[in-house]
Amino acid sequence: MIRPQKLWLGVLALAMILVLTSPAFADEAKGVLTSIDQDNYQFVLTDQEGAEWQFSLLLTGQVLVNGDERDISDLRPGDNATITFELDEERMVATHIIATREEVRGILTSIDQDNYQFVMTDQEGTEWQFSLLLTGQVLVNGEERDISDLRPGDNATITFQLDEERMVATHIIATREVVAQR
Repeated sequence: MIRPQKLWLGVLALAMILVLTSPAFADEAKGVLTSIDQDNYQFVLTDQEGAEWQFSLLLTGQVLVNGDERDISDLRPGDNATITFELDEERMVATHIIATREEVRGILTSIDQDNYQFVMTDQEGTEWQFSLLLTGQVLVNGEERDISDLRPGDNATITFQLDEERMVATHIIATREVVAQR
């Protein structure tokens, strides 16, 4: 006959082994990135119900943007994201970020800087009309600029989101050939 003390010790030992060898439970959150503090590896995600989730990214955490391995500095507000995270001392620590964004590439054909609107034509010949978000970022040849610095003929990559049936650009990365002055 097995004594109750030995039975309890066996159950307790088995429970300890299971706890110590089981992986930490990970959870998942989906939504839109609303702010990113890349220096402190922190970011905020807003879910479909409007709740804000604050995360810290594990220093060894993985970041994917449109399927490519990236860094936290490549994340942008407006990116759709799925976050895998664990709770660590009452804070949420992200182990994986999978972000996606809508992008289109082409040539700028017209710019209305007063109304923050522009048109571009993609490689298939489709014309795209955008409004630039007032807080949108514009880079021309790698330098931060504004919409008044864009020119028809600039090659551009536009990151955008749909907002009430219109396309709103959040980022414009434009390049143009620099002509040497004589």
